[in-house]
Amino acid sequence: MSYRKWTIVVSLVGALSIGALTSGWQRLIFRSLHGDSLGTNSLPKSESLGQGLSLAILGGYRSIAANLIWLDMNGSWEKQNINETLAKIELATATDPRALFFWLNGARVVANDMPAWVIANQGLDQEKHPNTVKALNLKFSEKALELIENGLVAHPGNFELMVDRAVIHWKKREDLEEAAKSFLEIATMPNSPYFAGRLYAELLVELGRTDDALSYLKSIYSSLPDDDIQAMKPFVAERIRQLEIKLEEQKVLVIP
Repeated sequence: MSYRKWTIVVSLVGALSIGALTSGWQRLIFRSLHGDSLGTNSLPKSESLGQGLSLAILGGYRSIAANLIWLDMNGSWEKQNINETLAKIELATATDPRALFFWLNGARVVANDMPAWVIANQGLDQEKHPNTVKALNLKFSEKALELIENGLVAHPGNFELMVDRAVIHWKKREDLEEAAKSFLEIATMPNSPYFAGRLYAELLVELGRTDDALSYLKSIYSSLPDDDIQAMKPFVAERIRQLEIKLEEQKVLVIP
């Protein structure tokens, strides 16, 4: 195909196919996930998608097609259509799993935006309906974690995905134990971000394990570089001092 003809094809795809080209695939996926009808109470499973169908249709143009699907997803996101948005996120990641952007932002949409849509549409209030709000966060965070785990298969050891996983456990699931475990896993990896260890220690404090937090910070302090602002070595030194004082105060309180 000549360059001129290819340019025309690309232009037509850009102008027309964002909605039209993907709509057929969406119907196929919706049928495979939900049958003939879509229920708002169900969440599709990533395993149902697979890459075989997408790659067979797309041939060698996975990246272009995945970006078109993602652009189409934005329309569903603006309409706050949960099933369409989720199916298109899954289709984009299945079409081009090499694109980290789709995994990261897809999981963030599911974990943060989708429960917020339901909460707003149902007029729920955190103080008046805490159990319902918590259940929604758990429901959508489970799906977001599934996306992240699948993303880690495509991008093993990726810090961004692992940090998002830890934050979901911490902020959306309120599972401090699992969040601490996730941050420790990151902190022990080569070339990991320094903040992972600091957050691990802070979560230990929240869990009432101040002794463990202090021991951990002391164990990493000497390895922190003096000339790297991201290591925040002076902050760690101050935090060690604060925790030592806290533990001393606790000992005084328990003296009979």
